[in-house]
Amino acid sequence: MKALKLIREDGYENVHYASLGEQKFKTLVVADRKDEQEQWFEQPEIECVPEEVSDIIRNYTLPYIDLGNTEDEYLLEQATNKVVSVVVENVLETQPFIPRNRNGRPIGEGVAFCDMLVGRIQNGELAGTAVYIKQTESGFRQPKDFFKMVGRIFPCKLTEIHIQTIDNYKLTINNPSNYVVEGSIELAEWLTNYQLLQQIEKSKDNSSRNRDRKNILERTHEGIVSAVINNGSNAGIMVMTKKLQTVFIPKHRVSYECDSSFVNLDEVVSVFDRVEFKITGTNTQKPSPNQRERHIIHDYIRIEGDMKVLEEAPQDALIEMIDDKKVIGRLFKVRFISFDPQSLHTVELVDFPGIKIKMKDSGSLNRVPFKQGDEISVVILDAHYRWVDANSRGRRVAKKTEEVSSNSQNTEEKKCLFRIKSRFNSFYPNRVNSKILSTFFTS
Repeated sequence: MKALKLIREDGYENVHYASLGEQKFKTLVVADRKDEQEQWFEQPEIECVPEEVSDIIRNYTLPYIDLGNTEDEYLLEQATNKVVSVVVENVLETQPFIPRNRNGRPIGEGVAFCDMLVGRIQNGELAGTAVYIKQTESGFRQPKDFFKMVGRIFPCKLTEIHIQTIDNYKLTINNPSNYVVEGSIELAEWLTNYQLLQQIEKSKDNSSRNRDRKNILERTHEGIVSAVINNGSNAGIMVMTKKLQTVFIPKHRVSYECDSSFVNLDEVVSVFDRVEFKITGTNTQKPSPNQRERHIIHDYIRIEGDMKVLEEAPQDALIEMIDDKKVIGRLFKVRFISFDPQSLHTVELVDFPGIKIKMKDSGSLNRVPFKQGDEISVVILDAHYRWVDANSRGRRVAKKTEEVSSNSQNTEEKKCLFRIKSRFNSFYPNRVNSKILSTFFTS
């Protein structure tokens, strides 16, 4: 979005951020309308579609759905069946439009500005059609940096078809391709996710449908990664299912690889990757204050998933190796998380992401400082484990080693304490005999 000063320099007066009560929207600017006000879809660089497909597009824009009134189940079902998928190709900044009501009449005497996405439909009879999406309609999980939407895939509901005009005359005679398509990611995400939410909620009250609900929550689902969010409180991935439902998988449930201190989420998964997951539940969320500033004002239906549940836990793999006596005498790599000669070094087993070791040696490791990420090799001399209470520190509770199966059960009440004795392996002769005694926990 341009700065307000730059919009004023374009000849607009009374320029300010739009507001609703005390809520100010940083992604929507309003100003006084010019006498001959141009709108975004009338600009020559906007991609149009041929007149012969305009009737098909109009059909996709129906029925009209207002997220403030979603009581008509039949209309919701009809609209959900017309949701398409789009890949975002570009962002157009500070695009002008005249706000209109449902009947197409202008609201007030002003003009509004917002950034817009340029998307391209990927499926169905309209595949390849360009569709434009205002930032105010770009979904509940749009990033602060709007340009990060480029390259992602989203569900989209077509909402309107515009006709380019010059002096209020249609361009059909000189330009038969003068129709412009507008859509909404927010509406599409709500429609598709609402469908799944209803299936789960209704089954709670109808015992005959409990099997359907179990099927949804226990079945393995497939989808395409539509967005990867590396950092922040919402770190994770968004996955679009075959039914165009949007599933959010938190970073800590994507893969055990993500538990490593040295692996970024985008090194594990990328946009357009096909992934498998299980659905863990749904809920309705209200927008946060930061989201409200970006004009995200409607409640959002969140579907949450889990990919980790389909993988073998590193803890279970290590327990199985210890049980099978495949650990002692084997060479393992560890990577330094922190190096502290005055206390205990913290390292991570490279082959078992997320499992951290507090390591103390006889002193030779401290002669040459290591930095975060450096790798060394250790030879395991002895290894065993035991189960302890999850809310205890472990060392003072369990007094003997217990044999357990490789598939850990009741992990909320128990945790596994490993104790490994190893010999440092290095090309430096003065370090070969250094003894390392390591104790580590898994959460």
